[in-house]
Amino acid sequence: MTGLPATDRRSARQPDVPSLAVAALYAELNLTPKPGLVDCANSGAHQDMDHALFVASIRAIAPWLRVFYQQGAQDAGLGESEMLRRLRPAGLACEQAMFSATGGVNTHKGGIFSLGLLCAAAGRLAAQGEPLTPTALCMAVSAMTRGIVARELAHAARWRAALRRCAATCCRSGSARRAKKGCSRRCCG
Repeated sequence: MTGLPATDRRSARQPDVPSLAVAALYAELNLTPKPGLVDCANSGAHQDMDHALFVASIRAIAPWLRVFYQQGAQDAGLGESEMLRRLRPAGLACEQAMFSATGGVNTHKGGIFSLGLLCAAAGRLAAQGEPLTPTALCMAVSAMTRGIVARELAHAARWRAALRRCAATCCRSGSARRAKKGCSRRCCG
């Protein structure tokens, strides 16, 4: 049994991971039937989505997958958490491209995150001269995302604390009185 091109150890040439990621997006979309989900036959439970919208989204996302790969290769010498930090702006720009193409509908936000990380990891491994195996990809993504949940939750906790401070000071006086006092909500930051 042969594996995916990314796992074929006989090949000396690295696979085109961004193109494989795009192909995976199309393959998932075209898989029919998918009860409750958008497929070639229907929109499932999604009244705001259809097959054509997903195609537009994939077209908007596709160029960014190569950007993630190139960023991974460029930052191969950096620590994993720094690499993730440097990927974030491209990820947010890719999301904006998706939202522009779909009129604000979230068709692939999770795909952008997961495939973006995989493409960046593949670029990193290629730049380091490492073999591209499923284990190596998973280890690279794991290293990049180690501690991400704790960091994101800590960030959210800081925002909740700022909102509580705001509610306890200027915001509890009511919007009309705040406007008269010239409240700029600086206490929220």
